[in-house]
Amino acid sequence: MFDMIYVQENVAAQNKTAFEKLKQQAGCPKEIKIINITQIDNIKSQQKILYIGNTKLFLEKASQNNAVIAVLNAQEDLFPYKYAVECVSDIDEDYVNLIYCRYYGIAYAPVVTGRCILKEMNLENAQKYLSLCSSQPYIADFARPLCNKKEIEQFAKAYIKEAYNFFGYGIWSVYQKNTSKHIGYAGIDNAAIKNENYLMLSYYINEKERQKGYAYEVCNGILEYARETIGVQNIYCIISEDNVASRNTAVKLQFKEIKKINKNKAILYLRKL
Repeated sequence: MFDMIYVQENVAAQNKTAFEKLKQQAGCPKEIKIINITQIDNIKSQQKILYIGNTKLFLEKASQNNAVIAVLNAQEDLFPYKYAVECVSDIDEDYVNLIYCRYYGIAYAPVVTGRCILKEMNLENAQKYLSLCSSQPYIADFARPLCNKKEIEQFAKAYIKEAYNFFGYGIWSVYQKNTSKHIGYAGIDNAAIKNENYLMLSYYINEKERQKGYAYEVCNGILEYARETIGVQNIYCIISEDNVASRNTAVKLQFKEIKKINKNKAILYLRKL
């Protein structure tokens, strides 16, 4: 968590109610201070600070050693800033936590269920997941399989660096809450089938942890995230015809079989959210 949030004075003056609500959220510092640009140099650099402002001069000065959120305005181009909102009311504890994790290189956990936490993959897990995907017989119908360790490592590094931040979703590592044990992968990914783009639910639970309801549990959490956070209306999944357990899970999650899509017996399913 950030130690402190500092807000540019003109932003604070226009959004008093929004900042009072922000202070009351558990994932935010209880103290939010109002400052002007001349006060930034006097703030202790040892603290983990988030600045919120709406002018270039303020944000440029604040962002030298700290995380910032730009509040967009009609007079200045603030789009180059990675984290920007149209309204202060768009900032909540989840968004603040996301920025904290991104800035300090911590794996963000977008989905939490009763027994599991889904976190962004580290390099080791990403490489294992990509190796697993490349071994599937139908993968060549949707993407070029990664053929060697070097390709897998390069792709994994790029995926971790770019995909989560750009899309706001991806494939996540699944951990048990009570033990922190890594038990599989699940998440949302993009796929192209015959020049049509699909948003896909993917899930894989390690063999020793199967038949315990984990796949159904984490996928339910992901579907809620897709609907509430991303605003998805339709989501798909692809399952091998021979994978009876995964097909049963998909049906339990209210996916409907659409069609067989290739010679390797892959089936396309749809769930309307």
